[in-house]
Amino acid sequence: MTFHLRTIQLVLFSLPSILFVGCDGKSQEALQSEPPPLTQRLQPIRCAAGEPVAGVKGLSAQTKHCVAQNADIARYGLGSRQPLGDVCTQLFNGECELYKSFGLRGVTTAQIVPEAGGEYFVQLTVSQFQDSIGAFGFYSHRLLGDEHPRHITVESLKVDGRGALGLGIAYLFRGQMVWELTYLSDSETPTQVKNNSPGVLAKLTQSIARAAVGVTAPPHSVGRLEEEPGLWPLGVKFEAEGIWDLPGAGKGSVAYIREGQAHRVLLAEREDERGAKDLLAALLRSGPFKKLKGTNVYRVRRHLSQKDDERWYFERRGKRLIGLSRDAQHSNVVGAKERKKFESEFEVFALKRLQKFR
Repeated sequence: MTFHLRTIQLVLFSLPSILFVGCDGKSQEALQSEPPPLTQRLQPIRCAAGEPVAGVKGLSAQTKHCVAQNADIARYGLGSRQPLGDVCTQLFNGECELYKSFGLRGVTTAQIVPEAGGEYFVQLTVSQFQDSIGAFGFYSHRLLGDEHPRHITVESLKVDGRGALGLGIAYLFRGQMVWELTYLSDSETPTQVKNNSPGVLAKLTQSIARAAVGVTAPPHSVGRLEEEPGLWPLGVKFEAEGIWDLPGAGKGSVAYIREGQAHRVLLAEREDERGAKDLLAALLRSGPFKKLKGTNVYRVRRHLSQKDDERWYFERRGKRLIGLSRDAQHSNVVGAKERKKFESEFEVFALKRLQKFR
């Protein structure tokens, strides 16, 4: 399950009166016409005087939204009296150590409401990281997690930085920050939420992006892979916590390509050739490998628990390491004979594909 859906589900469990989908056997027509029970309606919406949206000064005037006066603003870590560790038990619920691996330094949560009043509010979570690389790693993890991009339900949103928009949810990367916005209503029907949330979240996210500071570009390896033809939408993931989870392997990017023979491309860039050589050596030590005759390409078998082994093809070019593997999500090969034939054909494809990569 993708992480943006999990975010919505966690909120639904904490606010049972807010429903996006029906699960009690009622017809779709009934769900669309009946608003959820008003068991947890907010107090009359008021703006907190002088409180900027998401900590960005001057944003309220641009977005026509403000921080709700009657809702608590929770701050953890950097610039707060509350230690960052408290976010593990109060917000991230079991995945805190993973988030810290991206360089998490502080988190702020608030409820954003329309200044003119309305039937909805936006739950905002702002995460600050040590650098923009960690922030983008967290952002890409929130979109993809361990899922294939074919399964995610958000779409790219044009912003100053990187943004994504889904049903009742939006994400934004800018500089050292990642914003997550969840549209919630205790009176709108599911159909109204579906119709109203995209416009509200898109405008609010774009306004935050314009007012925020920091770099807008992702890590260089991500930008390079985003140029690849046949890329799945939002199909580049930044492995900020380490390639293949190998100690000392460092960061890298993986792109999912659906054109031709479906495959993945791994790109890792180091400060010098020695760094790239060390990374290649670490990958070769992780499993059986062979240098292919007449090439500078190494074939490496990666063992995965509870999954079929993966074959990767690596070539080092200066301080850059390029890897390629078939996309297992698109393989229906069964039987030893068929598998051997497929792997032989893919190896020919992989060598040609690596030659074309610049």
